[in-house]
Formats: sequence, C-alpha cells, structure tokens
Amino acid sequence: MKALKVVFLLHNAFGVGGTIRTTLNLASALADRHQVTVVSLMRHRKVPRFTVDPRVRLVPLVDLRADGADAADPRLAEPARAFPSAEGRHRQYSRLHDVRAQEYLRGCDADVIIGTRPGLNVYLARFGPPGALRIAQEHLRHDAHSKKLRAHAGTSAP
Repeated sequence: MKALKVVFLLHNAFGVGGTIRTTLNLASALADRHQVTVVSLMRHRKVPRFTVDPRVRLVPLVDLRADGADAADPRLAEPARAFPSAEGRHRQYSRLHDVRAQEYLRGCDADVIIGTRPGLNVYLARFGPPGALRIAQEHLRHDAHSKKLRAHAGTSAP
C-alpha cells in the first residue's frame, strides 16, 4: 500500500480539548504508515499542551503570541470573510487566517485533507485542492450549530 500524505486542519493544536486530543491520537496512529501533518490555524503558546508524535509534522498558520511573527500584521484586526460568520469561533478568526488557510490549501499536495470543525470545513471546501480527498469531520452534534451555519455548510461542499 502506498503511503499517503494526510493533513488535518485544527482550530488550535496548542490548546486543550477533545478534538485536539482525538486528532493528535489519530494522526499518530496514521503516522505508522503515512506522512501526516497537523495544520493549526492558531498558535498562542510555544509548545502544544498535548504531546505531538515526532513523526507528525505540526504547522501553525497564524502565530498569535505577543512576540510571534504575526503580532503586528494589520490583517489580524480585520474580520474573516471566508470563515463563516455563523460559526461559534468566527470572532477568533481574521482576514489573516483566511489568507493563510487559502495559501496553505491551494499549495497543498496532500492526498487526504481532514477538517475538524465547520468553519475549517468551509475553508477546505472553498480552497482545498480538487485532487485531494477532502473530509469534513464534526466533533459536535449537528444540532449544536445554528440553522444558519448548518445551511451554509450544506452549500459549501463542491
């Protein structure tokens, strides 16, 4: 079996939570046979709270630390346009997140890309490479999201 390039999109791999834990566990298991990358849209600390398997590449897209590379970028103050406004974490996203997600996904050569929340799944649907298998995961109940977001998610898929 050919080793696949697998990418996960996470809101913040440097935080704590069930989605982060399960994604890192799955990434670690897949790294036995595949090349795995976890892309974190956010980075707010130097080291992730959970251990990341050394075989798994961690790529933060926006560094929110006070001394981070993106701290002075004016796009951080602009609201996100591509990340859906009905998504619960919309206020944590900016124009810079939109740009970085688009740049990363458009240049991505992964065989499989897995989004892990509705807004990231919208990024994946809009910007993901057409040749990749794009998987929209959800870690909450469907009815935990607003009707507006559920409708938006249904129209974002190609």
